[in-house]
Amino acid sequence: MELKEAVWTRRSVRKFDPTPIEHEVLEEILQGALMAPSAVNLQPWHFVVLESAEAVEEYRAIMREGAKGFLPTLEKRFPDHPEVVEETMSFLSSCGGAPVVVLAFLNKPAFNERRKSSSHVQSVAAAIQNLVLLAWDKGISSCWTGAPLSAGVDGEIEARFAPEHGDFVAAICMGYSQLTPKAPRRKTDRVVFL
Repeated sequence: MELKEAVWTRRSVRKFDPTPIEHEVLEEILQGALMAPSAVNLQPWHFVVLESAEAVEEYRAIMREGAKGFLPTLEKRFPDHPEVVEETMSFLSSCGGAPVVVLAFLNKPAFNERRKSSSHVQSVAAAIQNLVLLAWDKGISSCWTGAPLSAGVDGEIEARFAPEHGDFVAAICMGYSQLTPKAPRRKTDRVVFL
């Protein structure tokens, strides 16, 4: 797949086939994620790949609890669309059946609390973007989500899956898609050329 095709056709998928992803494929995708640019070459990321059924289920259990607290926010955000609330709650609780969840952290040794900056988080985001595009190149769909932050379970995820490794940034649910979502309409006023 050409890069332009990957960028134009990648979609956030929220319903996955249970087919496992081969470990070697995951290793290749993660190695490509690590090739991202980073501020001052700190490479401030730490990834935890949940590929065993037990680890993924442990993450889902944390998210099921977090989703309960997030429900009022969703109901306020989508008062006229209860179906969106229901679909989102289902995804938060089940990860859409994704067989793999990659957790991305801002690696604590890469910064200290006084010098932490948005450029460090941007660096982690660049690595995540590499990850989702490389996965799509292999026919593997994903959904990059910061929902654990909104649900208030980021600290629990940090303590369970990456103690001493820093701050949770995002979760990436991965697997083979059961459907192909349409591209969302893009806003037209987001670029200005001067």
